[in-house]
Amino acid sequence: FLYHTASLFLLIYSAYSIITRLFKYVYEEQPSAGFRLNCAVLFSALLFFFTFQIGEVFFWVCSSFCYFQTILFSCVAMACILKERARWYDHLAIVIAGLFVGGASEVYAIITLLVISIAFSFLCKEKNRHWLKVIPSKKLIAYALSILVSAAIAFSAPGNYNRKAVLSHTETVFHQ
Repeated sequence: FLYHTASLFLLIYSAYSIITRLFKYVYEEQPSAGFRLNCAVLFSALLFFFTFQIGEVFFWVCSSFCYFQTILFSCVAMACILKERARWYDHLAIVIAGLFVGGASEVYAIITLLVISIAFSFLCKEKNRHWLKVIPSKKLIAYALSILVSAAIAFSAPGNYNRKAVLSHTETVFHQ
C-alpha cells in the first residue's frame, strides 16, 4: 500500500512541477495552483486509464519497476531538468533517474533518447544559440548520457546472449 501511494504522490508532484515550469516557459504566466494540481491529477489519471494492462503496470510490484517506475523516474528527471536553478541534488536525481530508465526498460530508453534529441534540437533552434548556452541543455546531456551508459550495460549483459543462443534453436510462431 505504501509503495503504491508514494509512487502516485511522486507522479502527481513531478507532473505538477513539469506543468508549472512549462506554463512559465511557454506562456510566461502562471495559472492558479488549483488548476495546475487538477492538470497533474488528470495527467496521472489518464496515464492510469490509458495503460493497456493496468493490473500488470500499476499493481504488480515486480513489473511496475519495468513499466510504471520508468515513466515516474523520467517525470522526476524532467521536473529537475526544467528547474532554472538546479541544486546538486537535482543533478544527482537526473543522473539516478537516467541510470534507472536506461537499465529498467531498453525500449523506453530508446524512446526517451529520441524524445530528448528532438527536445534538444528544438531548444537549440528556438534559442538560436550554441547548444551549450541553452539553459537545460547540460542537464539534458547528463540525462541522455546516463541513459546511454545504463542501456549499454543492459544491452551487453551476458543473459541477453545466453537467451539468444537458447531461443534461436526453438521454434516460434514466426519461425517454423
